[in-house]
Amino acid sequence: MNIALICTDSSGSSTTLSECVRFSLVCERYVPDARLDLTVRAGQLANLPVDTVLQIDGRQAFRGWVLSAQNIRQNGMDLLRLHARGYPALLLRNQLTPGVHYDVTLQSLLEAYPLPHISYQDVPETINYVYVKEHTALWDAVIAYNYKRSRGYPFVRMTGMVCVRTPDDQRSISLDEEHILSVRSGCDHSGMISRIEMADIDGTYGTFVLDNPEALRRGIISVRQMPFDRQFLHDPTDSLRLRIACGNRRMRSRTVRYLGWCGEDVCDTLSADGISGEIGRVVITGDAKGIATADTLYFDDFCNREG
Repeated sequence: MNIALICTDSSGSSTTLSECVRFSLVCERYVPDARLDLTVRAGQLANLPVDTVLQIDGRQAFRGWVLSAQNIRQNGMDLLRLHARGYPALLLRNQLTPGVHYDVTLQSLLEAYPLPHISYQDVPETINYVYVKEHTALWDAVIAYNYKRSRGYPFVRMTGMVCVRTPDDQRSISLDEEHILSVRSGCDHSGMISRIEMADIDGTYGTFVLDNPEALRRGIISVRQMPFDRQFLHDPTDSLRLRIACGNRRMRSRTVRYLGWCGEDVCDTLSADGISGEIGRVVITGDAKGIATADTLYFDDFCNREG
């Protein structure tokens, strides 16, 4: 497979580098934060980049802003090493004005600031309000919008598109056994909450209570106390449901690693080794030996729900 890195410096000048030494690209369903780590031969690169695009066989797999970069002379080669993040990571670095924002749409949230290279689904639904606390990231407001809209959780595609429902261009990937390098099962219980007790609007604690059966059946005791959440005035228990569901993220997983990359993205579907479902994490790695992709399917309250 052919790898190309298009580097743009602060003057707007672009250079394409095609002698990749190694790279790792990670895109995950629960964070708007695709990450690229890459080393490439760069003898013709005059200035360090501020923007970068990774193409695999002519298909754009990543575009992001450069967090750090170095020109290195090593073993007679000029190398560029860089670490970049997808532009939707800016949703974690920007904050809305604290207070109540009424008649909220996905568009109104994502156009609050002119953030570059971020698109979003055309979703017409308006929710009554989003309550923004001090120091709250814009991404948290998108989470609140999505949960109030459909009890779902937003995600970002490799293209930089913010999604609050199944993408219109969702693809189905099917892998034959001979192409599979490994299959593994996993779990993540690190964020699980067994019980939440929330105060009412007058500050009386324990008014709203919710247990998490998934934690209890695993013997996990993790009780949280919290003040009244003004985000869910219409149904305070929704606040507890959201927090328990977030703690259950990545509860169970199956990962299939294979040679190459079929062009899949987060929330495309995968069928391989007797398992199938929506992809929650894509990790593409490459070096002199070739390219391999690891697709992880999560089974939790937001992804591949059972029952």
